[in-house]
Amino acid sequence: MPGRAATLGFHHAYYVTHSAEHARRFLAPELGNSITGARLQVGIDVVSANTSHCTRILLQDNSGGVDRWAVEVTEYRPGTDLDTTVYAQTVTTHTRDGVTLIAAIARAWPRTIEELALAQRTFALLAAQAAYGEDARTILDRATHATT
Repeated sequence: MPGRAATLGFHHAYYVTHSAEHARRFLAPELGNSITGARLQVGIDVVSANTSHCTRILLQDNSGGVDRWAVEVTEYRPGTDLDTTVYAQTVTTHTRDGVTLIAAIARAWPRTIEELALAQRTFALLAAQAAYGEDARTILDRATHATT
């Protein structure tokens, strides 16, 4: 699928060639305008040359020429305190005039400790209440209100 190829191409440029100029070729103009080459290069330069990576991509949603992907990037940084770091992302791609580009890259949910705690409470409530026939919306509402 073209969206998968665009995502892999972006990560190859980021981790292997270490080139913001090459990485920007995979970004849609609306995203590329908000991420300057210099800003992107700063992020790339933080990644040491001996870092390897693995990118896992799963299609989440596909509608109207727009695809949303669950992307997991695992970085292996030998010789550091954090030898392995996993980044969960949601990548949105679109195809225009036969060209598929990345339109958005966002951290995947949960983004904060609070969101993680909400997810854990929700799943605990789902497990505890499944036998009583409560619907997921009621359980999610109760978990959300428990945080306020």
